[in-house]
Amino acid sequence: MRLLITDRVDRARRTKNPANYDHLRSRLEKPRGSLSLTQFSEAHYENFLDAIDSAFDEDQIMTDVFSVLKGNKRLPSRTNHSCKNWAPLISANLVIPLPGFFDGAEQSAADSELRQALDGVIVPSVSSNTPFLPNFFAEVKAPGASAEVARRQAVYDGAFGARAMHHLKAYGARETSDENAYTLTSTYTDFRLEIFAHSLTEPDGLGRPPHYHTVSLNRWMLDEDVEASRAGVTAFRNARDLAQEYGDTFIADANQRMQSFSQETRGEYMEEAFQRIREIAERNGSFGSSVSTSRSDPPNEKGHGSESDAMMPLFHRQAEPKKRLRRSKNVRASRAEKD
Repeated sequence: MRLLITDRVDRARRTKNPANYDHLRSRLEKPRGSLSLTQFSEAHYENFLDAIDSAFDEDQIMTDVFSVLKGNKRLPSRTNHSCKNWAPLISANLVIPLPGFFDGAEQSAADSELRQALDGVIVPSVSSNTPFLPNFFAEVKAPGASAEVARRQAVYDGAFGARAMHHLKAYGARETSDENAYTLTSTYTDFRLEIFAHSLTEPDGLGRPPHYHTVSLNRWMLDEDVEASRAGVTAFRNARDLAQEYGDTFIADANQRMQSFSQETRGEYMEEAFQRIREIAERNGSFGSSVSTSRSDPPNEKGHGSESDAMMPLFHRQAEPKKRLRRSKNVRASRAEKD
Protein backbone atom coordinates (compact mmCIF):
# COMPACT_ATOMS: atom_id res chain seq x y z
CA MET A 1 0.00 0.00 0.00
CA ARG A 2 2.92 2.34 0.66
CA LEU A 3 3.90 1.96 -2.99
CA LEU A 4 0.41 2.94 -4.12
CA ILE A 5 0.43 6.03 -1.89
CA THR A 6 3.86 7.00 -3.21
CA ASP A 7 2.42 6.78 -6.71
CA ARG A 8 -0.51 8.99 -5.79
CA VAL A 9 -3.18 6.37 -5.08
CA ASP A 10 -4.63 7.28 -1.69
CA ARG A 11 -6.02 4.67 0.67
CA ALA A 12 -9.42 5.14 2.22
CA ARG A 13 -9.67 7.55 5.18
CA ARG A 14 -6.65 9.62 4.08
CA THR A 15 -8.00 11.46 1.12
CA LYS A 16 -10.28 14.29 -0.02
CA ASN A 17 -13.98 13.92 -0.63
CA PRO A 18 -15.19 14.05 -4.24
CA ALA A 19 -17.15 17.13 -5.32
CA ASN A 20 -20.36 15.06 -5.51
CA TYR A 21 -19.89 13.39 -2.11
CA ASP A 22 -23.22 14.59 -0.66
CA HIS A 23 -25.11 13.54 -3.79
CA LEU A 24 -23.58 10.06 -3.67
CA ARG A 25 -24.51 9.54 -0.03
CA SER A 26 -28.04 10.77 -0.67
CA ARG A 27 -28.42 8.52 -3.68
CA LEU A 28 -27.39 5.44 -1.71
CA GLU A 29 -30.26 6.07 0.71
CA LYS A 30 -32.94 6.36 -1.98
CA PRO A 31 -35.82 3.99 -1.06
CA ARG A 32 -36.50 1.03 -3.31
CA GLY A 33 -39.89 -0.58 -3.75
CA SER A 34 -38.29 -4.02 -3.90
CA LEU A 35 -37.00 -3.50 -0.34
CA SER A 36 -40.13 -2.11 1.28
CA LEU A 37 -41.35 -3.37 4.66
CA THR A 38 -43.44 -6.02 2.91
CA GLN A 39 -40.84 -7.00 0.32
CA PHE A 40 -37.99 -7.22 2.85
CA SER A 41 -39.77 -8.31 6.02
CA GLU A 42 -38.52 -9.88 9.25
CA ALA A 43 -38.99 -13.28 7.61
CA HIS A 44 -36.84 -12.24 4.64
CA TYR A 45 -34.27 -10.87 7.06
CA GLU A 46 -34.11 -14.17 8.95
CA ASN A 47 -33.54 -16.03 5.69
CA PHE A 48 -30.80 -13.55 4.79
CA LEU A 49 -29.16 -14.11 8.19
CA ASP A 50 -29.19 -17.85 7.56
CA ALA A 51 -27.31 -17.23 4.30
CA ILE A 52 -24.85 -14.90 6.07
CA ASP A 53 -24.23 -17.31 8.94
CA SER A 54 -23.62 -20.31 6.70
CA ALA A 55 -21.25 -18.58 4.26
CA PHE A 56 -17.78 -19.61 5.45
CA ASP A 57 -15.72 -18.86 2.34
CA GLU A 58 -15.66 -16.38 -0.53
CA ASP A 59 -17.39 -18.72 -2.97
CA GLN A 60 -20.33 -19.19 -0.62
CA ILE A 61 -20.54 -15.46 0.01
CA MET A 62 -20.60 -14.72 -3.72
CA THR A 63 -23.28 -17.37 -4.27
CA ASP A 64 -25.58 -16.93 -1.25
CA VAL A 65 -25.02 -13.46 0.23
CA PHE A 66 -24.32 -11.66 -3.03
CA SER A 67 -27.48 -13.00 -4.62
CA VAL A 68 -29.51 -11.11 -2.00
CA LEU A 69 -27.41 -7.95 -2.28
CA LYS A 70 -27.76 -7.84 -6.07
CA GLY A 71 -31.43 -8.75 -6.24
CA ASN A 72 -33.00 -9.73 -9.55
CA LYS A 73 -31.45 -7.00 -11.70
CA ARG A 74 -29.01 -8.33 -14.27
CA LEU A 75 -26.17 -6.11 -15.45
CA PRO A 76 -23.15 -6.95 -17.62
CA SER A 77 -20.74 -8.28 -15.01
CA ARG A 78 -17.89 -10.68 -14.32
CA THR A 79 -16.56 -12.49 -11.26
CA ASN A 80 -12.84 -12.96 -10.55
CA HIS A 81 -11.93 -11.75 -14.02
CA SER A 82 -8.30 -10.97 -14.85
CA CYS A 83 -7.98 -7.49 -16.38
CA LYS A 84 -4.81 -8.12 -18.39
CA ASN A 85 -5.59 -5.59 -21.10
CA TRP A 86 -5.42 -2.55 -18.83
CA ALA A 87 -2.27 -0.46 -18.84
CA PRO A 88 -0.64 -0.57 -15.38
CA LEU A 89 -1.80 2.12 -13.03
CA ILE A 90 1.53 3.00 -11.46
CA SER A 91 5.20 2.72 -12.29
CA ALA A 92 5.68 -0.69 -10.72
CA ASN A 93 5.15 -4.33 -11.55
CA LEU A 94 2.18 -4.89 -9.28
CA VAL A 95 -0.26 -7.72 -9.83
CA ILE A 96 -2.66 -7.71 -12.75
CA PRO A 97 -6.04 -6.43 -11.49
CA LEU A 98 -8.29 -9.34 -10.56
CA PRO A 99 -11.53 -7.84 -9.19
CA GLY A 100 -13.75 -10.17 -7.21
CA PHE A 101 -16.72 -8.74 -9.09
CA PHE A 102 -17.41 -5.89 -11.47
CA ASP A 103 -20.23 -4.35 -13.49
CA GLY A 104 -19.52 -2.72 -16.84
CA ALA A 105 -21.13 -2.05 -20.21
CA GLU A 106 -21.97 -4.54 -22.92
CA GLN A 107 -19.78 -4.25 -26.01
CA SER A 108 -21.57 -3.16 -29.19
CA ALA A 109 -20.69 -2.02 -32.69
CA ALA A 110 -21.69 1.54 -31.78
CA ASP A 111 -18.90 1.69 -29.19
CA SER A 112 -16.13 0.21 -31.34
CA GLU A 113 -14.38 3.54 -31.96
CA LEU A 114 -14.30 4.36 -28.25
CA ARG A 115 -13.00 0.93 -27.36
CA GLN A 116 -10.34 1.13 -30.05
CA ALA A 117 -9.16 4.61 -29.07
CA LEU A 118 -9.16 4.02 -25.29
CA ASP A 119 -8.41 0.30 -25.37
CA GLY A 120 -5.79 0.17 -22.64
CA VAL A 121 -7.83 2.10 -20.08
CA ILE A 122 -11.51 1.17 -20.63
CA VAL A 123 -11.29 -2.40 -22.01
CA PRO A 124 -10.19 -4.87 -19.30
CA SER A 125 -10.02 -7.95 -21.53
CA VAL A 126 -9.52 -8.69 -25.22
CA SER A 127 -12.46 -11.09 -25.07
CA SER A 128 -15.35 -9.71 -27.12
CA ASN A 129 -17.96 -10.84 -24.59
CA THR A 130 -16.34 -9.17 -21.56
CA PRO A 131 -18.03 -5.94 -20.38
CA PHE A 132 -15.95 -2.80 -20.85
CA LEU A 133 -15.71 0.37 -18.74
CA PRO A 134 -16.14 -1.33 -15.33
CA ASN A 135 -17.04 1.29 -12.74
CA PHE A 136 -18.63 -0.77 -9.98
CA PHE A 137 -16.48 -3.32 -8.15
CA ALA A 138 -16.94 -5.59 -5.14
CA GLU A 139 -14.49 -7.50 -2.97
CA VAL A 140 -15.47 -10.05 -0.32
CA LYS A 141 -13.61 -11.89 2.40
CA ALA A 142 -14.54 -14.91 4.49
CA PRO A 143 -15.35 -14.47 8.21
CA GLY A 144 -12.17 -13.80 10.18
CA ALA A 145 -10.17 -12.67 7.14
CA SER A 146 -8.62 -9.22 6.93
CA ALA A 147 -10.90 -6.30 6.17
CA GLU A 148 -7.82 -4.25 5.34
CA VAL A 149 -6.93 -6.60 2.48
CA ALA A 150 -10.41 -6.17 1.00
CA ARG A 151 -10.06 -2.42 1.39
CA ARG A 152 -6.73 -2.39 -0.43
CA GLN A 153 -8.22 -4.40 -3.25
CA ALA A 154 -11.12 -1.95 -3.49
CA VAL A 155 -8.68 0.99 -3.62
CA TYR A 156 -6.77 -0.70 -6.45
CA ASP A 157 -9.93 -1.65 -8.40
CA GLY A 158 -11.46 1.78 -7.92
CA ALA A 159 -8.40 3.63 -9.19
CA PHE A 160 -8.56 1.72 -12.48
CA GLY A 161 -12.26 2.50 -12.74
CA ALA A 162 -11.73 6.19 -11.98
CA ARG A 163 -9.00 6.40 -14.61
CA ALA A 164 -11.26 4.77 -17.22
CA MET A 165 -14.16 7.13 -16.52
CA HIS A 166 -11.86 10.15 -16.61
CA HIS A 167 -10.39 9.23 -20.00
CA LEU A 168 -13.81 8.54 -21.49
CA LYS A 169 -15.27 11.80 -20.15
CA ALA A 170 -12.35 13.74 -21.64
CA TYR A 171 -12.39 11.94 -25.00
CA GLY A 172 -13.24 14.47 -27.67
CA ALA A 173 -13.91 17.13 -25.05
CA ARG A 174 -10.44 18.10 -23.80
CA GLU A 175 -11.89 18.44 -20.31
CA THR A 176 -9.95 18.40 -17.09
CA SER A 177 -11.17 16.50 -14.06
CA ASP A 178 -14.28 17.90 -12.35
CA GLU A 179 -13.22 16.01 -9.19
CA ASN A 180 -16.50 14.09 -9.05
CA ALA A 181 -16.54 10.36 -8.31
CA TYR A 182 -18.04 8.20 -11.05
CA THR A 183 -16.68 4.85 -9.82
CA LEU A 184 -17.96 2.97 -6.77
CA THR A 185 -16.64 -0.10 -4.98
CA SER A 186 -17.89 -2.21 -2.09
CA THR A 187 -16.37 -4.60 0.41
CA TYR A 188 -18.03 -7.32 2.46
CA THR A 189 -16.06 -8.57 5.45
CA ASP A 190 -17.28 -10.08 8.73
CA PHE A 191 -20.91 -9.24 7.94
CA ARG A 192 -20.06 -5.58 7.32
CA LEU A 193 -20.80 -3.95 3.98
CA GLU A 194 -18.93 -0.78 3.08
CA ILE A 195 -19.21 1.33 -0.07
CA PHE A 196 -16.47 3.61 -1.40
CA ALA A 197 -16.30 6.34 -4.03
CA HIS A 198 -13.25 6.91 -6.24
CA SER A 199 -12.26 10.17 -7.88
CA LEU A 200 -9.31 11.62 -9.76
CA THR A 201 -7.61 14.99 -9.65
CA GLU A 202 -5.25 16.43 -12.22
CA PRO A 203 -1.47 16.09 -11.98
CA ASP A 204 0.31 18.85 -10.07
CA GLY A 205 3.17 19.06 -12.54
CA LEU A 206 4.26 18.26 -16.07
CA GLY A 207 4.87 14.55 -16.53
CA ARG A 208 3.30 13.69 -13.18
CA PRO A 209 0.53 11.08 -12.91
CA PRO A 210 -2.95 12.07 -11.73
CA HIS A 211 -3.94 11.69 -8.09
CA TYR A 212 -6.51 8.99 -7.20
CA HIS A 213 -8.73 9.37 -4.14
CA THR A 214 -10.85 6.85 -2.23
CA VAL A 215 -13.45 7.80 0.36
CA SER A 216 -15.90 5.69 2.35
CA LEU A 217 -19.52 6.68 1.77
CA ASN A 218 -21.04 4.54 4.53
CA ARG A 219 -21.00 1.11 6.17
CA TRP A 220 -23.65 -1.26 7.49
CA MET A 221 -23.60 -4.31 9.76
CA LEU A 222 -25.92 -6.60 7.82
CA ASP A 223 -26.55 -8.88 10.81
CA GLU A 224 -27.38 -6.04 13.25
CA ASP A 225 -31.13 -5.81 12.67
CA VAL A 226 -33.64 -5.72 9.84
CA GLU A 227 -33.39 -1.94 9.42
CA ALA A 228 -29.60 -1.94 9.09
CA SER A 229 -29.74 -4.91 6.74
CA ARG A 230 -32.40 -3.26 4.57
CA ALA A 231 -30.40 -0.02 4.45
CA GLY A 232 -27.23 -1.87 3.39
CA VAL A 233 -28.93 -3.87 0.65
CA THR A 234 -30.66 -0.70 -0.55
CA ALA A 235 -27.35 1.15 -0.75
CA PHE A 236 -25.66 -1.71 -2.62
CA ARG A 237 -28.37 -1.87 -5.28
CA ASN A 238 -28.49 1.91 -5.59
CA ALA A 239 -24.71 2.01 -6.01
CA ARG A 240 -24.86 -0.46 -8.90
CA ASP A 241 -27.66 1.51 -10.55
CA LEU A 242 -25.82 4.81 -10.16
CA ALA A 243 -22.57 3.41 -11.55
CA GLN A 244 -24.48 2.03 -14.53
CA GLU A 245 -26.11 5.42 -15.13
CA TYR A 246 -22.73 7.16 -15.07
CA GLY A 247 -21.21 4.63 -17.45
CA ASP A 248 -24.10 4.68 -19.92
CA THR A 249 -24.17 8.50 -19.90
CA PHE A 250 -20.42 8.80 -20.51
CA ILE A 251 -20.55 6.30 -23.39
CA ALA A 252 -23.56 8.02 -25.00
CA ASP A 253 -22.00 11.48 -24.61
CA ALA A 254 -18.67 10.37 -26.09
CA ASN A 255 -20.40 8.70 -29.04
CA GLN A 256 -22.47 11.82 -29.64
CA ARG A 257 -19.39 14.05 -29.58
CA MET A 258 -17.67 11.83 -32.13
CA GLN A 259 -20.69 11.91 -34.44
CA SER A 260 -20.63 15.71 -34.45
CA PHE A 261 -17.01 15.86 -35.66
CA SER A 262 -15.63 15.46 -39.16
CA GLN A 263 -13.76 12.27 -40.00
CA GLU A 264 -10.50 14.20 -39.88
CA THR A 265 -11.21 15.61 -36.42
CA ARG A 266 -12.26 12.19 -35.14
CA GLY A 267 -8.97 10.81 -36.37
CA GLU A 268 -7.10 13.55 -34.53
CA TYR A 269 -8.89 12.77 -31.28
CA MET A 270 -8.21 9.07 -31.73
CA GLU A 271 -4.51 9.71 -32.30
CA GLU A 272 -4.44 11.98 -29.25
CA ALA A 273 -6.01 9.19 -27.16
CA PHE A 274 -3.49 6.68 -28.53
CA GLN A 275 -0.69 9.03 -27.52
CA ARG A 276 -2.01 9.42 -23.97
CA ILE A 277 -2.17 5.67 -23.49
CA ARG A 278 1.29 5.24 -25.04
CA GLU A 279 2.60 7.71 -22.48
CA ILE A 280 1.00 5.68 -19.67
CA ALA A 281 2.58 2.50 -21.04
CA GLU A 282 5.98 4.16 -21.40
CA ARG A 283 5.81 5.54 -17.86
CA ASN A 284 4.43 2.46 -16.13
CA GLY A 285 5.45 -0.45 -18.35
CA SER A 286 3.00 -3.23 -19.15
CA PHE A 287 1.57 -6.31 -17.50
CA GLY A 288 3.88 -8.99 -18.90
CA SER A 289 3.24 -12.74 -18.99
CA SER A 290 5.56 -13.18 -16.01
CA VAL A 291 3.40 -11.01 -13.77
CA SER A 292 1.27 -13.02 -11.38
CA THR A 293 -2.50 -12.69 -11.31
CA SER A 294 -2.65 -14.44 -7.95
CA ARG A 295 -3.72 -12.47 -4.91
CA SER A 296 -1.79 -14.79 -2.63
CA ASP A 297 1.75 -13.91 -3.75
CA PRO A 298 1.86 -10.39 -5.23
CA PRO A 299 5.09 -8.54 -5.97
CA ASN A 300 6.52 -6.17 -3.41
CA GLU A 301 8.26 -2.86 -4.05
CA LYS A 302 11.22 -4.61 -5.69
CA GLY A 303 8.94 -6.56 -8.02
CA HIS A 304 9.39 -9.91 -6.27
CA GLY A 305 6.75 -12.17 -4.85
CA SER A 306 8.10 -12.48 -1.31
CA GLU A 307 7.13 -10.20 1.53
CA SER A 308 9.55 -7.48 2.60
CA ASP A 309 9.81 -5.03 5.48
CA ALA A 310 9.23 -2.20 3.01
CA MET A 311 5.72 -3.19 2.00
CA MET A 312 3.15 -5.70 3.10
CA PRO A 313 1.94 -7.43 -0.07
CA LEU A 314 -1.01 -5.60 -1.54
CA PHE A 315 -3.15 -8.72 -1.77
CA HIS A 316 -1.71 -10.92 0.97
CA ARG A 317 -4.29 -13.62 1.62
CA GLN A 318 -4.87 -14.45 5.25
CA ALA A 319 -4.84 -17.96 6.65
CA GLU A 320 -8.09 -19.86 6.26
CA PRO A 321 -10.38 -18.50 8.99
CA LYS A 322 -11.94 -20.74 11.56
CA LYS A 323 -15.55 -21.53 10.99
CA ARG A 324 -17.85 -19.26 12.88
CA LEU A 325 -20.53 -20.80 15.06
CA ARG A 326 -24.00 -20.07 13.78
CA ARG A 327 -26.09 -17.94 16.07
CA SER A 328 -29.54 -19.06 16.96
CA LYS A 329 -32.51 -16.76 16.52
CA ASN A 330 -32.80 -16.66 20.31
CA VAL A 331 -29.26 -15.30 20.59
CA ARG A 332 -30.02 -12.62 18.01
CA ALA A 333 -33.25 -11.74 19.81
CA SER A 334 -31.42 -11.53 23.14
CA ARG A 335 -28.85 -9.17 21.68
CA ALA A 336 -31.59 -6.99 20.18
CA GLU A 337 -33.32 -6.74 23.55
CA LYS A 338 -30.08 -5.61 25.19
CA ASP A 339 -29.56 -2.99 22.51
